[in-house]
Amino acid sequence: HWPFVGASSSSWKAHHGGPVKVLTAHPDERLLLSSGKDASVRIWAPEGGTSCVAIYKGHREAVTHMSVVVGREWVCSSDGEMHIFDLETQHRVHCVRGILASGYVGSFTSSLALSPLKCSPSAGGMVMVGSTAKYPGPVALKVLDLRSASRALEWHLPPLINDASVIAQGHASLWVGSISGQICQLDLRSGLVRRCWQGHQGAVS
Repeated sequence: HWPFVGASSSSWKAHHGGPVKVLTAHPDERLLLSSGKDASVRIWAPEGGTSCVAIYKGHREAVTHMSVVVGREWVCSSDGEMHIFDLETQHRVHCVRGILASGYVGSFTSSLALSPLKCSPSAGGMVMVGSTAKYPGPVALKVLDLRSASRALEWHLPPLINDASVIAQGHASLWVGSISGQICQLDLRSGLVRRCWQGHQGAVS
C-alpha cells in the first residue's frame, strides 16, 4: 500500500523561455533533463537542489524528443536532426540526419534510444530509431546502430500513416503513433508491419 498524499517535494523555474516541452529522467533518478523552445537541454540534479548543473547547447531548433541511452551515459535528443551527446561532458558524440536510401533528406519528427533487446542483445545501448517527415517524402523509420555507420535499417510505413508524433518500444515491437491518430505496430525481428489502426481523432502523444 502506497499512501500517496499529493505533496510536492520541490518545484523550480526551468528557464526555457516558455513551456517545458520534454522531460526525461535518468534511470537511477539522479538527474532530470528538460527542454523547451529555446533549443537547449538543461540537466538538473533534484536531490542536490534546484540549480541547473549543465546545459547542452548543440541544437538549433526546439527539442521535441529526448531519451537516455540505456547502458551508457548518453542522451538522444532531436530537433529535426538526432543528436547523441555525453551526459557528463555535454560533448556531442553523433549527429544524424534523416537521409533515406532514396537520397531524400527529411527531418526527424520523433526519435527514441532503444533498450537492449533479447532478439539482438549485442546491440545494447547503441541503437537509435528516428521517424522522418511525410512531406515531401515518405514516412520511414530509420534504425541506426552507432557501432557502424553501415548498420542501418529503413522501414517505410503504410501510406495512411502521417508524421510520427511518438515512438515506443515493446518486448519485440516498435509502436508508432501519428499526428493524425493512427497507431502502427512493427516487428523488430522481421521488420514487418503487424497492424495499423485509427486510435484517436488527434495526435497520439
